[in-house]
Amino acid sequence: MRVNGTDVDIEFEIETRLDPGRLLVLVKGDFTLADFGMSAPTSRSFVVKDDVHVEVLVSAMPKYSVLIGCRTLTVLVNNLRLSRW
Repeated sequence: MRVNGTDVDIEFEIETRLDPGRLLVLVKGDFTLADFGMSAPTSRSFVVKDDVHVEVLVSAMPKYSVLIGCRTLTVLVNNLRLSRW
């Protein structure tokens, strides 16, 4: 991972789940700002720690294509957008 121009190898935990009609992928990782040569910012109003925890949830849904006459109608299921080409 590159932050502030510094490359560091970070291990991420990956969990997957297949629900009807979609794939869920959860990625979790922990690192410190010091890993990237940075110090935690300071403030009189609050305390900032050096530890960083990241979680990313990706939801992937299939894209269905249906042939109608001589045209292909594509239905993007996750946001119900229709497009033709």
